[in-house]
Amino acid sequence: MKIISTKQIEGCLESSSILDIYFDNPIAIDFAKHIGTLGKLAINETLGKPFFRVIVKSKYTIKGSIENKKCRIVFPDGARTALPEEFRLVVEQYTAE
Repeated sequence: MKIISTKQIEGCLESSSILDIYFDNPIAIDFAKHIGTLGKLAINETLGKPFFRVIVKSKYTIKGSIENKKCRIVFPDGARTALPEEFRLVVEQYTAE
């Protein structure tokens, strides 16, 4: 899995510090579990489109839907919105099986 681009999101009610991450391939459950190693992972598969959330305590929350090519990192209001290095490294370490 490779990060192909990022985009800072403005004007969102959830937070003023949001970064969308775009990948070269759709997100699989295994990939969500892999990035879940950064914090507390929750996967909800009961809806038509499964989604996941990873809470990295006191830093940020990663959210996305399985089979999408993007996820969202929500930082606390006023926090920096640069791509976290630990997130980038975990993505680079992922190899689909």
